[in-house]
Amino acid sequence: QKQSITVRICSWNVGTLQPGEERVNQLRRWLTPEGEDGADIIAVGLQEIVKLTGNALFVHESSVESKVWEDRLSQVIAGRGDYSVVVSRQYVGVYHFVAVRKEL
Repeated sequence: QKQSITVRICSWNVGTLQPGEERVNQLRRWLTPEGEDGADIIAVGLQEIVKLTGNALFVHESSVESKVWEDRLSQVIAGRGDYSVVVSRQYVGVYHFVAVRKEL
């Protein structure tokens, strides 16, 4: 049986800034707009989550910065449903986050 799903994909160059209240509010507006149910699949790509130095090249999967972004993204989508984070990975200055509704 076919089932429709909704997917929300966002990309953002955060310019090495951490997710303060203003950025979290922006994420909330993008990922969980007023009057809409949360998407079934949410994918976010962030660029420049760390300052690109020689040491940044040695980060394999995560950094303190990516953990902070994962926490904030998870908090934002938690208000719209029960999600499982299936991807949370950093590649040098790029961070990928994918969450899927648990009922899928």
